[in-house]
Amino acid sequence: MRYYRFTNSAPSKLGDEPLPDGAVKAFRFLTDDKLYAFVGNTAVKYIPVNEQVDLELGNDIEVRVKPTLMNWEKTGLQFDNRGNVKGWTVRETWQIEVQNSKEIDVLLDIRRNFSGDWSIDSTDALEKVDATKIKFLVPLKAKAKQTLAYTVTTRQGSSATR
Repeated sequence: MRYYRFTNSAPSKLGDEPLPDGAVKAFRFLTDDKLYAFVGNTAVKYIPVNEQVDLELGNDIEVRVKPTLMNWEKTGLQFDNRGNVKGWTVRETWQIEVQNSKEIDVLLDIRRNFSGDWSIDSTDALEKVDATKIKFLVPLKAKAKQTLAYTVTTRQGSSATR
């Protein structure tokens, strides 16, 4: 996703008046002689003077994030007295390929959600956001590619420890 942040202020060259409800269209300069290209647009509500604005302009076609499930296995099946499954463990190995085709560096914020009793193993730096979510903050240079990997183990039913 593309996010733009600005402040409705005179130093930002937006004047001294509030911005009314409407559409904001974003463009970027492609050349030194001011040739520009459309980046995206979004609807906004009234923006007071000196207020910071965060715009979400949709997917960025020049940055690719491609998660791929590399392996999946179910183990540790437990059965009750009637032969019904009462607990199990699922282990998934994921690979995330990221590519920046832009001429500028980008910072990727990649979030993955899990449910239940889970644990994660990765050699890549990640942050546990809350009980259901992790995030990778990946600085990616212009025209660069990188691969992240992690394995998540989820315990279900009587196999859950929490």
